[in-house]
Amino acid sequence: MGQTYSSLMKYFFAKPERNILLYGLGAVGKTSIFNKMQLDEQTYPMPMPDVCEGMKDMKIFRFYFLDVARRLTACYKDNFFMNNINAVIFVVDSTDSNSIDEVNETLNYMLSSEELKNVFFIIFANKQDLPNTLSPTEVAEKIKVQERKRICHIQGTSGLTGDGVLEGVEYLHSLFQRRRWFNIL
Repeated sequence: MGQTYSSLMKYFFAKPERNILLYGLGAVGKTSIFNKMQLDEQTYPMPMPDVCEGMKDMKIFRFYFLDVARRLTACYKDNFFMNNINAVIFVVDSTDSNSIDEVNETLNYMLSSEELKNVFFIIFANKQDLPNTLSPTEVAEKIKVQERKRICHIQGTSGLTGDGVLEGVEYLHSLFQRRRWFNIL
């Protein structure tokens, strides 16, 4: 009886673990966002190794994050980063409109991937704290979010100040909740 009760308690009250791939082109602020998720304090950009990983306990979820600094094609050869991924947070530099073609190419590659066909995609339009940035709506237009049915949300963020980061993660949490109860995606 006690074991059954214990199992039920774990099912209803344990923090489910989610594997989140934090990805984007170079110098878009992934590491600053990653650090903000881990430390909840102001961070300063610094050179990082190819992969940073960490864990963030949220209210009712535990997220494992992978911050990948290598090109996606190199990651794909290993297939290491794509296994068991539950969601992708794709970070876009809102100040760099010249990189939109490469962002679109990378998103096309990821969205057509068999390994990522059942994962949630959200976009962080980063560096919103800087002048002359594209708004999240403008980023959505440039990366053709309306044509990409699997992108669930676009969130304006600042990796330096943390603005919008928690809101984006909470939105991701709500997607996991809906999937659990309504079996979406």
